[in-house]
Amino acid sequence: PARGGAPLRIARGFLSLPKISDWNSAGYLAVAIFVGCLKLTRATAVYRSVVNGAGPFMFAGNFISLSNYVLISLVAFALQKESSGGTPQMKGANFAQLNFVLAVVFGAKAVFWNTIGAGMPLVAGAATATAFTAGNGINSLKKIMLNLY
Repeated sequence: PARGGAPLRIARGFLSLPKISDWNSAGYLAVAIFVGCLKLTRATAVYRSVVNGAGPFMFAGNFISLSNYVLISLVAFALQKESSGGTPQMKGANFAQLNFVLAVVFGAKAVFWNTIGAGMPLVAGAATATAFTAGNGINSLKKIMLNLY
């Protein structure tokens, strides 16, 4: 048994570097880093709304946006961990479904950011994440249909 119990294992998990075994796991890690940067911008906006005494609606909007990015990054890290090798933990079509969820989220973000003129790096990052996750979702469905899982 490991020393230190569950809290120490959790701390080691947070401090360990993600395992990159192929291009897919590197792609998911890039998606997670992209979302991490988005989380930092939202966290800064939440901090500014508190410090500057912005209204409750401004704070709530920034906080909800931050919580959405936290959820998206957790999904991206789960997909990265799943694709980095080892024994598959997700059963059935869960892997494909999570890929399609991320593809829809990033596709909507790309369209929205393009519409408001948010800047090409954001639009390109979201469009790339959309293509990557949608492609992996389609490949995963192909494997399911061919009974390769």
